[in-house]
Amino acid sequence: MTRSISTEIAEKIMIMVAKNINDRIWKGYETYGQTLDDCPDDAYDWDQMIIEELLDGLQYMTKENAILRKKLSAETRENLKLKRFLEREMKE
Repeated sequence: MTRSISTEIAEKIMIMVAKNINDRIWKGYETYGQTLDDCPDDAYDWDQMIIEELLDGLQYMTKENAILRKKLSAETRENLKLKRFLEREMKE
């Protein structure tokens, strides 16, 4: 028996994960014309495949992190400008 506690956040996550898995299954089927169940065990080096996928994910995560850091830096600079402006206005 699986124990679970249902929360709004957990349910949203489960729905998102299930949708993404289903989308990936369909994409794989459209690309390869078969499901993983249909694919022969020796068709690929599965360990190498997961290493490559994880490395791709690491690259995507690093890129997204760099984008977010740029946005944060720009926002921080803008906030500092506004703070200085307001401080000058308050002195006048």
